[in-house]
Amino acid sequence: MKRYVTKRLLTLIPLLLVLSFFSFWLLDMAPGDPVEKKLSAQGIAVTKEIIEAERIRMGLDRPFLVRYISWLGSVMKGDLGISYKDSLPVSAKLMNGLKMTCRLALGSLLLSLLVSIPVSIISAVRQGSVFDHIARILSFISNSVPNFLISVLLMYFLCIRIKLFPVIAGDSFSGMLLPVISLTLPMTGRFTRQFRAEIIEQLEQDYVTGIRARGVREQLVLFNNVLRNSLGHMITVIGLSIGTLMGGSVVIETIFRWSGIGKLVMDSITARDYPVIQGFVLLMGVLYLLIGLATDLIFVFLDPRVELQS
Repeated sequence: MKRYVTKRLLTLIPLLLVLSFFSFWLLDMAPGDPVEKKLSAQGIAVTKEIIEAERIRMGLDRPFLVRYISWLGSVMKGDLGISYKDSLPVSAKLMNGLKMTCRLALGSLLLSLLVSIPVSIISAVRQGSVFDHIARILSFISNSVPNFLISVLLMYFLCIRIKLFPVIAGDSFSGMLLPVISLTLPMTGRFTRQFRAEIIEQLEQDYVTGIRARGVREQLVLFNNVLRNSLGHMITVIGLSIGTLMGGSVVIETIFRWSGIGKLVMDSITARDYPVIQGFVLLMGVLYLLIGLATDLIFVFLDPRVELQS
């Protein structure tokens, strides 16, 4: 186990190096001048001399490789740089945004599991019933509708028409509820379909027939055997969804003005705040790889028959 974890962590180094280089290079090639954007936002009259002086102050006059190596050296010391927009540390801005995004992601994940697990169990056990048909139709619809459309519809009907919730999500339960629901609905549909398919596959296995033949009660077969053997697949699906939630909440946070990491990076793209964008790409890369590692380890813990290939 230690050897496997060590090897997986060591593979982070080349992957993050490649990710950091290409993100730095693509931003350097992107149209627009961050110096002009910064000065214009501050209301400063832009002249060629002022732009050149600010570019020198920000270090943007140096060659690409010199800037990349300098930035990479600072990152290895834990310093992601200073924001072009407001001169605040990038690390602090990303951590504040990540904390708010984690609140949305955790709330959406828990709510999705609370709904999808019992629905998928009942639907799998009662295949072909009215409940099963309704569950499959609703899960298909919720999984097909994009979450940005769901968020706009929720905002229009519940915020503008009925006025039950604030249009701009504040740091409160009521402000958090609509963004959570917008993320929850598509994920619940996806979970329900995948969990249902896995439970049905387990119910059709020979070992279930053998256990039933010995007179074991159906509830014990379901909870002690079928669900236990389905946990590995469920954990894998959940692990992949966490990564998607962390990076995919950008649109939802922007629509509801939720001050998470998604909204932060969208504002940074508009402002050409390259240090924040580079830090975001690097942070998301680390999170995705760590979530994948944690998913593999939990899978092995739940099913000792699976061996880790070190």
